[in-house]
Amino acid sequence: MHQGLRTLDQLPIGTSAVVHHVGCDRPVARRLMEMGLLPGTRLETVRRAPLGDPLKIRLRGYLLSLRLADAAHIQLVPEGRTDIVEEAGNGATPYRFAAREAREANDATDAAHTTHVPQVLVAGNANSGKTTVFNALTGARAQVSNYPGVTVTRSSRRVTLPDGSGVEIVDLPGTYSLSAHSPDEQVAVDEVLGRRGDPPDAVIVVVDSGALERGLYLVLQIAETGVPVIVALNMIDEASAGGADFDA
Repeated sequence: MHQGLRTLDQLPIGTSAVVHHVGCDRPVARRLMEMGLLPGTRLETVRRAPLGDPLKIRLRGYLLSLRLADAAHIQLVPEGRTDIVEEAGNGATPYRFAAREAREANDATDAAHTTHVPQVLVAGNANSGKTTVFNALTGARAQVSNYPGVTVTRSSRRVTLPDGSGVEIVDLPGTYSLSAHSPDEQVAVDEVLGRRGDPPDAVIVVVDSGALERGLYLVLQIAETGVPVIVALNMIDEASAGGADFDA
């Protein structure tokens, strides 16, 4: 362990620190990161249960209870040690691991492909305007089919770029995170992580300007996979009418 680090279960009650690394099993780590336990996040221990387990902490304006077994795998750094926190930002995350595993699983198939058509996914929360952006990019001429094994519609269109090359644009089902809670969300997650074939070459994440925090949460998770991300702010006029201000 890096000098100066300790784990969350060792942090005295009433003490604050900064998350350096979440080292739990990948499903657990993924869930904890979705709840805000990301490298660089400040947290404070609040209290322990009467029998010592679980531990309650405060982060990002809310309270979270953790089992000590999980807290023991969360490495912390004292506040002010930005050098160590920056190191954590360069490390792997559960989403990056999942994307890398999918890419490695597809290596043999990729080698057999004679040509590779770049694939760009259009992702975003439900009702964020994904399909509107997809239609604008493709001219609303989508090829509609079903994903294998599920009754979820797949909308895609191959378009020609100004240089004459082609790219496939895929409109994904709406999802709020990379942890799926429905068949539609599972399809979106699998596409982003490259589990259904070639990993994407880029992902356009459509964000409702009136719900930035919710939309940018998905942006952060997809960015952690290592795929290039383009953020498309939608419904800016409605957000501006409500008093929001955006820099072009």
